[in-house]
Amino acid sequence: MKNTYLAISFILLVTYCDAQKKDSIPNNNFLSVKYDIVRLLPDVFVMKYGCICFGIESNFNKKNSIGIDLGYITDYGETKENGIGNISAKNIKGYYSSLEYRHYYKLTNRNKFYYGFNLSYQKTKTEREEFLINSSNYLNVITSSNNYYVNREVSASHINTGIKMQFSHFIFDPEIGFGLKYIKSATENQKGSPDHTYEVPYNKVYDSGEKLFPSFNYNLKIGWLF
Repeated sequence: MKNTYLAISFILLVTYCDAQKKDSIPNNNFLSVKYDIVRLLPDVFVMKYGCICFGIESNFNKKNSIGIDLGYITDYGETKENGIGNISAKNIKGYYSSLEYRHYYKLTNRNKFYYGFNLSYQKTKTEREEFLINSSNYLNVITSSNNYYVNREVSASHINTGIKMQFSHFIFDPEIGFGLKYIKSATENQKGSPDHTYEVPYNKVYDSGEKLFPSFNYNLKIGWLF
């Protein structure tokens, strides 16, 4: 984490200096590489994990583009059930991918206003711990523990809007969107009784089941225009 924040700070410093030398927007550049800052931050309500997500956006003409994001999901340490909505987890790993179409409807020297549509898919494998209980002789006694896994898939689609701001080659790209999210999860190697811990704010059992929800999407990307 420390190295990641240092890298971001270095990029911001270099691009700021470059913007001071040249504040015009290159109009003939159609490829940009981006890094999603928001997805790097740990999830507040569920688990301590984030996504190291990089993306490429390519314009096929001046007002339309296609973007692809790929990311590696990793945890920031063990999560315990000691906060609002926290779900206990020993670790979590996975990947994230997204495909987005954008239409830039208003262009100025620095700002490009757009709306678009994206599809995303996320798959994770979460290691959790369960305690096995012996209920014989009317006494509930913990006899052992077992680590099991939750395989979880999240598919989503959103209608987005945002502003891509350019400072010479540096890009600052905030975006919000609304749509639908479909979550599906199932356990692997679970030996005890099912865990009925619910996710916040979806009100769905984390370990199992499937459900469709309204979804709010938000991104804050920085990048470089080539």
